[in-house]
Amino acid sequence: MVKAWVDPIPLGATGMTTLKSSEWNDIVGYVRVHFPDLVRGWFTNLEPLELRSGMLTIRANNNSQVSYLAEHCRRPFIEAAQAATGMLVSVSFESENTISAKFFAPP
Repeated sequence: MVKAWVDPIPLGATGMTTLKSSEWNDIVGYVRVHFPDLVRGWFTNLEPLELRSGMLTIRANNNSQVSYLAEHCRRPFIEAAQAATGMLVSVSFESENTISAKFFAPP
């Protein structure tokens, strides 16, 4: 079961595009159908953070999950995102740790 995600990613003035919850569900569903060997139970906890300038950022729970996704699932998620949105999209993965480090790291 895919985690229910209700609010779309907001439309912004800097290249952000709205990602509908149905598109997110289609992305995860596409990966489940076309790449079942790669799917893990924790995929239900993945969340889209933003779609900006053709880059979909997806949040995982921890750095181990980010490593797995980056190493094994980047191409499948790119393919799925492009199929779901009809746009040329790339994908990046982050965890709460990498997000915190980005915003709270000392200069």
